[in-house]
Amino acid sequence: MKHILLLLLLTNISYANTNTTSLANYSELREERKIGAGMQMLGASGNAGILLEMNFSPVWGINLGYGVAPDFQSFLVEYKQVLYGQRLTTYGLLGFTRWFGQSESSINSTNPGFVANKLMSSEDRRDGRVSENLIYPGI
Repeated sequence: MKHILLLLLLTNISYANTNTTSLANYSELREERKIGAGMQMLGASGNAGILLEMNFSPVWGINLGYGVAPDFQSFLVEYKQVLYGQRLTTYGLLGFTRWFGQSESSINSTNPGFVANKLMSSEDRRDGRVSENLIYPGI
């Protein structure tokens, strides 16, 4: 049921944004389109995730996301600051992600592998528990 509601929410967002207009640049796009949806692969959301971007101005916005990996799920929040250029538009961000999960048995390895090797304690691996909070920059 949760997956169906999420799919309906994303479908409504995409249909709401099918209004075709001629926008001169990325700043006008962010001013016109206040909400966007996207996907993320192999990042802060784990192996795959969905993102909801909310633009509060042409310069800054907030991303919310949910992701999955074989051993854990994730929730993330990012502050995104757009740095406009003449030919290239870049952005910087500061994010927080929470990775969480509980396995029925011990965890010997994870995908991605650094979660078990670098982030999890031996007690967490033995108990099958993933519980990590990460703060990260992005550009």
